[in-house]
Amino acid sequence: LPTVERFDSEGNPLEYLGVETIRRTIEATQPEYHVQILQRRIYASPRDKETQQRAEVKAPEVAPAVIPHSIASSSFIADIAQKKFEYGLPLYRQERALQDMGVPLRRNILANWMILSSQYIERLWEHMNAELLTLKLIHADETFYQVLVNEKGNPRAKLQMWAYVSGKACLR
Repeated sequence: LPTVERFDSEGNPLEYLGVETIRRTIEATQPEYHVQILQRRIYASPRDKETQQRAEVKAPEVAPAVIPHSIASSSFIADIAQKKFEYGLPLYRQERALQDMGVPLRRNILANWMILSSQYIERLWEHMNAELLTLKLIHADETFYQVLVNEKGNPRAKLQMWAYVSGKACLR
């Protein structure tokens, strides 16, 4: 807490109670991972001499986790997503690489994190799409790619991916 907030409502100084561990997250700092422990200091008003009760307890606000009740940090999720979508590294290979580095995470957890974090990307996509549709010139590219099994259960199906870019971006 800032020094000015370390007083109770009656103006008495708060006593330092200790440190509270909020959460542990895995941070990605290439080429390694480390555990970050988020803690905060807790303060309380002095104990009443007769009742031994504290009138107030204060602690600073903490930003919520990217995914509630998860050890995933934004840097770790970004690292997994980049390896999956930019470099085409499947989650089962990432799972194996993480286990080799001493990070025992299953691919279903990684997949769930990709799904849960997509809400942040979806808002960005909606904004970019709305901006793109306001432009006079849009370029599109249709690319075919093969998947092992598509949503209809068809093995080795060829699907299409469409990429769009504005003509404005091409003038730079």
